[in-house]
Amino acid sequence: MTAPYSFDAPFTFGAQLEARAAHPEVGGRTVLLDANRSWTYSDLHAESVRVAHFLRGRLGAEQPPDVAMFLENRPEILSLMGGCAHAGGTLFGVNTGLRGEVLSGVIQQSGARLLVIDESLEEHVERIGGQLGNIPPENRLVVRSGSAGDSLDAALSSEVGAPDPGRAAPDVAVDPEQPLMVIYTSGTTGLPKGILNNHAKLLLIGMAVSGNLELGPDDRGYACMPLFHSNAMFLGFMPAFTVAGSLAMRDHFSASQFVPDILRFGSTFWNYVGEPVHYVLGALEKQYGSEEEIRAAVTEHRDNRLRYALGNGASAPDLERFVRWMGLEDMFELYGSTEAAISTFRKKGDPRGSVGEITDEKVQILSEAGAPCPPELLRRVMREMH
Repeated sequence: MTAPYSFDAPFTFGAQLEARAAHPEVGGRTVLLDANRSWTYSDLHAESVRVAHFLRGRLGAEQPPDVAMFLENRPEILSLMGGCAHAGGTLFGVNTGLRGEVLSGVIQQSGARLLVIDESLEEHVERIGGQLGNIPPENRLVVRSGSAGDSLDAALSSEVGAPDPGRAAPDVAVDPEQPLMVIYTSGTTGLPKGILNNHAKLLLIGMAVSGNLELGPDDRGYACMPLFHSNAMFLGFMPAFTVAGSLAMRDHFSASQFVPDILRFGSTFWNYVGEPVHYVLGALEKQYGSEEEIRAAVTEHRDNRLRYALGNGASAPDLERFVRWMGLEDMFELYGSTEAAISTFRKKGDPRGSVGEITDEKVQILSEAGAPCPPELLRRVMREMH
């Protein structure tokens, strides 16, 4: 097992990324991979610096070079975030399920002056093109799986050049309290609301989650939940980044491809939200039939390194079956808003079915009589319920 690394760098994403890229043992380690590509920490930093220079050159230095992305899961999401981090800008993660006036409204409200679009979503942007007054057509760049027609890569190559590990980042002062990424709520109580996430918040969440899971440099996440959302960013990428681990990604969730991906990538933890746990279990039942066959093909597979799953929205029966069928050490349900103002995290030893305790002393759980319930009482109740 690889020993933990430490990095003496300012508490901003750009500085932390640069420290990892410059580290003699970490720079060449994989940080991102999908079915077609693999990036090291040095690669991600070089791509991020290239994006930063492009943003400053294309959008100027008078205003923050803010970017909106309308992307499925791709490594470019993280180089865009790194580019914004180095350039003093903010990345707006637009939900890929939005359409029409809601989509145009969110993009317009962001104030971004550049939009990066996934090739699979290009037609939806074309339909609202006339409503995007703050983003001229030349600043709507498309990412494609092949190099042909990839207008983002073409612009980067033309205006900055190829990725260069020796290229220095722009000389821009960036503060840990400065916004880095706006993540939108799901819109369950109205239109999606943009939540500011600064450098420090993202890094601290990564530290907290990786600490709770006791992750290390050899751990690898699996992101099939969208990286424009808090679940995959908070529970997938940031914990892996914190410990100099890695993240494998699929462009979108597939129940039938979940186990093949886990085995192929060697992922050790997975973040989920909602019903994907149930869908994966259904796919396993459909393919293998009996639990005995599932155990032989999946649980005991020599390439199965999955240890933990963490997220919210799974039912208690599904939690039990998923732990058993995937051969997990544990599974962690949690609770929190996109703002992360109040959040809980089930820790090792907490009863399964619990979402953990609230550690903020300012937050209290009251009994029916209005009296605070001491943590010891809550733990006993949860044990009895379990």
